[in-house]
Order: sequence, then structure tokens, then C-alpha cells
Amino acid sequence: LGALIEQETCISLKHRYCWSPSARLKTSREEGAGLGQLTRAWSSTGALRFDALQETRELDPVALRELTWETVYERADLNIRAALVKLKDCDIRLSRLTVADPYNRTAFCDAAYNGGMGGLLNDRKLCAFTSGCDPQQWFNHTERYSSKSRTKWQGYGLSAFEINREHVKLALVVRRENNVP
Repeated sequence: LGALIEQETCISLKHRYCWSPSARLKTSREEGAGLGQLTRAWSSTGALRFDALQETRELDPVALRELTWETVYERADLNIRAALVKLKDCDIRLSRLTVADPYNRTAFCDAAYNGGMGGLLNDRKLCAFTSGCDPQQWFNHTERYSSKSRTKWQGYGLSAFEINREHVKLALVVRRENNVP
């Protein structure tokens, strides 16, 4: 969890938004909020594409009843609770899909946290249909296959695929294992 929060909020460990619930990513079509950068995004027509804050609230309405777009920038406790609810839901779902290895479940859940559970499940299917790819493993297997766009996003310098894969590597390998930002 700590590595995920650092990945989401810390450009550097001395940045003013590092570990701050007021951390915010805002573009014309996306808003990421708080310690876990819960995100909502809009289509080019202005229609809401998804709202991860609302989706997370629906996973545990009682525990997250006070988490709103008005409170997300002020309530670190709710930010952490929301991240834990999302990660726990993912872990339970992957356990049911017989991903037995905890490290691989953690990698898969980080990918799902960043890029959505549906995207992760699609990536695992692509891997399963590829000779030599084991959909129970993230590194050097599922991480290589995705239907996510490989076109670089304006303002990001990376594609959706690259952002998602980098997120897992930085959160699990760089920040978690080496304890380095």
C-alpha cells in the first residue's frame, strides 16, 4: 500500500504532494484525486466514462459512505480505506481465479488498480491464448500482452500500456522491494 501511494503521489519524496490527500492530477478529460489517485474520466463529448471513486464506494458502501468528490482531497483516512477496499476486492477475485502466488496476485492487483479490473482480465485472456505465456504469472508473461493503447498520450509521454506496466514495476520492484522512489 505504501509503495502504491508513493507511486500515485510522489514525483519525488520531497514534492509537496507526496503522501498528501490533496494530490491531484487534472486534465480536460481526467481527474485523479488523493492518496490513491481515484480517477474519473470523461469522453470527448463530455460524458462520464468511469468514476473509480464511485465504483470503490460500491464495493463497501458502509466503510466508504463519507468518501465523495468533496471529501477525497481532505480525508487521508478515507483515501487509505478506499485503496485497501480496492486491493482486497482484487485479491479476493484473483484468489477465486486460482492465482495462488501472493506476489503475482499483488502485481496483478497493482495493474488492475491502475488500469482497471476489466483490462487486467482481458490481458490474462490474451496471455492464456499465447503459446508459452502463463496467465498465472505477471512478470515476463501477462505483462507482455495487452489490448491497451500503445499510442503515447499527449501530456504524458507514455501510452496507456506503458503507464500501466511501469506502474507495476515501479510500485512492486522499485518502491516496494528497494524502498527507493
